[in-house]
Amino acid sequence: MRAKATARAIDAAGGVSALARRVGISAPSVCRWTHIPATRVIAVERVTGIPRAELRPDLYDHGLNGEYRDRAVDWLDESACTKPPQVKHEHCS
Repeated sequence: MRAKATARAIDAAGGVSALARRVGISAPSVCRWTHIPATRVIAVERVTGIPRAELRPDLYDHGLNGEYRDRAVDWLDESACTKPPQVKHEHCS
């Protein structure tokens, strides 16, 4: 079953074929969407005008002053700041 936000984006773009063409993918790919893939949210936002936080609220929060907080990027930023400890194996010396 297609999520309401996905159906709304398809309608806003003018249909499956129109959305696919505008984001640069095939119509069958869009037809298979139940939710808009994380890799396509920004492009769909751009062509439909529907905010990313409405397209995928599981990935984006409405922040203060209309700014978005990307949950995935926050997690990546945090993990990029911490390097795993270097483990030295005796047999690799």
